[in-house]
Amino acid sequence: MISANQAPLSSSEEDKFLETLNHNLPQGVDWKQGALDYVAARLHEENGEIIRRSHLTKPFYSVRGDKPINQQLQEFTREMTHFLNTLSLLSVSSNTVFLDVACGSGWWTHFLAKLNFQVVGTDISSDMIDLTKERLRLDGIPTAESETYDRVTLLTHDMEASELPNELKCDIAVLESALHHFVNPIQTLRNIANSLSEDGIIIILEGASDGKGDQYCVEIMHRYNTLERPYTRQQLITILQFSGLAECQFFCPINGFFLGIPDTANSIRDQVLYGKYWNVVFVAKRPGTLKKYLNFEGSSFMVPSSLQRVTDDNKKGQTVQETIDEESVISNNLSAIDRQSWPELGIKGELRILIESLSGSSQRIMRKTIAKLIRK
Repeated sequence: MISANQAPLSSSEEDKFLETLNHNLPQGVDWKQGALDYVAARLHEENGEIIRRSHLTKPFYSVRGDKPINQQLQEFTREMTHFLNTLSLLSVSSNTVFLDVACGSGWWTHFLAKLNFQVVGTDISSDMIDLTKERLRLDGIPTAESETYDRVTLLTHDMEASELPNELKCDIAVLESALHHFVNPIQTLRNIANSLSEDGIIIILEGASDGKGDQYCVEIMHRYNTLERPYTRQQLITILQFSGLAECQFFCPINGFFLGIPDTANSIRDQVLYGKYWNVVFVAKRPGTLKKYLNFEGSSFMVPSSLQRVTDDNKKGQTVQETIDEESVISNNLSAIDRQSWPELGIKGELRILIESLSGSSQRIMRKTIAKLIRK
């Protein structure tokens, strides 16, 4: 969201960014047609019936073949924990209306409906919407189309092309492994935001780009002509900035049982501080909204990052910059301390213990002091 005294970035800058974002994509592909053809192509493969069953039971249809069960269940475990972690953070009620963007065969729509939430599920592919209707019907969950139930609405819709009708205004939009399928993610997010209430939020859950070509995704694009283009963390932040959204909070998706030993603890700590394997982010249309929805231990110390877009009158044409709140800058500086500069500030162990033993407000004062020392 652009403040009143802030000039918006020019469309040419946005076009240039999108061109850079998409410059490595295979050329001459109609990605929307590819998305429409994808389901039919998969269902007509030699193992098409297995693919169909997988769509109708996702994320449960995992155990088959001779691999150890823990390997086979990795994808299932990841998807389910993302779903459960998302809901555990949200302060919502049964009156909250979810928008499941690019819902595919509708497993998020399905599970949200089973929890008695109101859901609007959309996808560009009518085949996917039909699969969603079928899986709901198999579980005895009627939809608005059946005229017997008004808590689930499904429609074939291109969210990149237009926002939803006003009568389908939602509160929380979820893009689960979906944003990377859109050629223009900026316009897509704008349309999603316009389909939400003023206090609406957007939740994005997907893997981050490795920044080295993402070879597996390239192979999928060549094989099926369906867009698989993940983003680096910085690319996603820039997309959010251009979309006109106000604030965001990234999360680290770490789950599991862990041994209470230093090596394990340090590994988890490294993932929290430095890991960018996932782009899991909650985004709000206007400042202060995330505090309304997010509910988790320690939330009183959370300062969401501003997504205001910055221009410098003395440096016209400069690349888009990220505006980060002071708390985020401090956190980044502390990461640098921990990896490189502990000896310069004293004994590593003593400083770590000092910071971690302080209360929330005292800890923040200490962090600010250390950050100022670094800048000097």
